[in-house]
Amino acid sequence: MKFLFFGAGSIGKRHMRNIRDVLGSSANIIVYSHKQDKEKAEKLKKDIGAESFYDMDAAFDEKPDAVFITNPTSMHMEIALKAADKGIHIFMEKPVSHNMAHMDKLGQLIKNKGIVFFIGYDMRFNPVLKKLKPLLKDDPIGNIVSVSAECGSYLPDWRPEQDYTRSYSASKDMGGGVLLDLSHEIDYLIWLFGSVDDVTGYVEKRSSLEIDSDDNANLILSFSKTKFKGLKAILHLDYLQRDPSRRLKIVGEGGTIEADMISGKLSMHKPEKGWEEISLKTDSSDSKDPYVEELEIFLGAIKGAEGSPERVIGFDHGRHVMEVIEAALKSSRLARVVSTNEVYDKEKVSQVSEGKTIGIICARGGSKGVPGKNIKDLAGKPLIAYSIEEAKKSRMIDRLIVSTDDKKIAEVAEKYGAEVPFMRPSELATDTAGKIPAIQHAIRWLEDNEKEKVGIVVDIDPTSPLKSSDDINSCIR
Repeated sequence: MKFLFFGAGSIGKRHMRNIRDVLGSSANIIVYSHKQDKEKAEKLKKDIGAESFYDMDAAFDEKPDAVFITNPTSMHMEIALKAADKGIHIFMEKPVSHNMAHMDKLGQLIKNKGIVFFIGYDMRFNPVLKKLKPLLKDDPIGNIVSVSAECGSYLPDWRPEQDYTRSYSASKDMGGGVLLDLSHEIDYLIWLFGSVDDVTGYVEKRSSLEIDSDDNANLILSFSKTKFKGLKAILHLDYLQRDPSRRLKIVGEGGTIEADMISGKLSMHKPEKGWEEISLKTDSSDSKDPYVEELEIFLGAIKGAEGSPERVIGFDHGRHVMEVIEAALKSSRLARVVSTNEVYDKEKVSQVSEGKTIGIICARGGSKGVPGKNIKDLAGKPLIAYSIEEAKKSRMIDRLIVSTDDKKIAEVAEKYGAEVPFMRPSELATDTAGKIPAIQHAIRWLEDNEKEKVGIVVDIDPTSPLKSSDDINSCIR
């Protein structure tokens, strides 16, 4: 079999090694990279026997049987759509994407092409949770009345060899943040207790870590199906705990179950017996490394092996996890309970067009009333910086463009994270020139020079510094 990898970081290489261990020399592994790195390519060749490609079309021309999408979250959807359109099976590291854009299109392609899609929520294969799942079917603690789960650890300790500020986890634009990064917890709670109906979320950045993604989340999930209908789960996620924690507590009328996925312990308390540890021993065929187990299920599903398709963690489940995440973010913004149905019924704006959502800040240099107003200092920052910073926080804006005729404004805009890919023509920067022609010019420039597909345009006024990212998101919706 032939496998094409997008992403050759630690998790990508782990999957490559597992493929080599499971399939041996019969596996053909190729890796796409957007930039040439001869040293890295040689190491992949030596250590794993992988060939590197720097042209995406050429990599797909190799006709892989499956693609492994193990790059930053924000890049998942683009690659998945290309692979699905070509009828190639997909293994994707969680989550499906960083927002809901093009989710329906991908789902339809997967269905129409009849491909296997596997989302890598490997916590389901953790020995503690694997033991807990069938245990709950027997109602060992009677009627379950509450569930609480947490996952927290210190982000700088995750990859000690790497500057954490340069990791995708630290970057909202790359799909970082605890909700996306630690969505394993959302997945296994759904796996154990059923679909989620309503979400209350408090998602924020509270620490001094040098990141722009959320580092702290507290959620209340209300389950909607099976015998657990109406049950509530409290979920805490963070990038901050120095003593890592990954635990689940289930309280029933007849006892309590505690699961610790780090120590590998599953315990149950009953009034007549007190606390007892539950043995995790299984027969040897069921004690594989979780990453190897999910790989074998994926390969088995591709080959049509008996029982494998039923164990695939498929697209519909991955999409539901994203619905919960989006509902949590909306709940946090609006300070109310949000139904997961609202994510699709009322927030499909990102799917109205195949194009991107572009934020455009029009900031010419020839202001007469207040000369140079767009970069005048306001409480320690240039005026335009406030609009750039809030627009950059929006998960709904794909690109932020500043249209200006002034080099100083362009320098300030780029310093604060906006793009200035062109200088506005002088005839569109006069006292009588309107804003609409300037916006139209920006769109045409992106379409003609970068072949960008523009779907939604957001006009962001640089002289309104008090608007927030929530205000911007609300306008888009």
